Amino acid sequence: MAARPREAQERRYPETFSDSTLCTWPRKMSSTRGHRMNKAEVLGRKIESVYSEALRCPFPYEDCGKLERIAPKSWEGFIPDLDLYFSYVAGYSSGAAHLHKEKPRDLTRIRRSLTTSFFEDQPKYRVFEKHITRSNTPELYRKLQVTEAVRRKLLDLLDLIRARPHPEKHARKRTRSTGHRKGPSPKVAG
Repeated sequence: MAARPREAQERRYPETFSDSTLCTWPRKMSSTRGHRMNKAEVLGRKIESVYSEALRCPFPYEDCGKLERIAPKSWEGFIPDLDLYFSYVAGYSSGAAHLHKEKPRDLTRIRRSLTTSFFEDQPKYRVFEKHITRSNTPELYRKLQVTEAVRRKLLDLLDLIRARPHPEKHARKRTRSTGHRKGPSPKVAG
């Protein structure tokens, strides 16, 4: 098997990516199982799609290296913290279509952790923020833009999921015919 040229092997970010890219799917979609997907499932699949196309790229080490000269004292820990942030958002993005299966308290925890951007969460690196531009650090700039757009859409997805009734809440309703509860029996103190 012939080796492909290096340029063809490298993944690149989309040149034009914005929040609107995440909103371009049709309103009615069917999953592979044939049932009609709700808005949360559609948005979750779209986020997963963007993850596989845009976030699964090499870390922009070269662009990060350009920032070291700007503030050497603030530089220590920048790459590991940024990589952890990218990984965190990518992790939730890769399984976005399945977030509706999480328990409400876990959804609250996830939402709380995604509420802040990288520079809000790590103010010690704000000195680099104005230097991350399309012309100065193009790969890092694109990766941050895509990650921020996906993070905001994950927040939208979590809000959609939280607005829907959770299946566990409805499993314990009383049935009309017997008056007994559905689901597991409540614990009896004893």
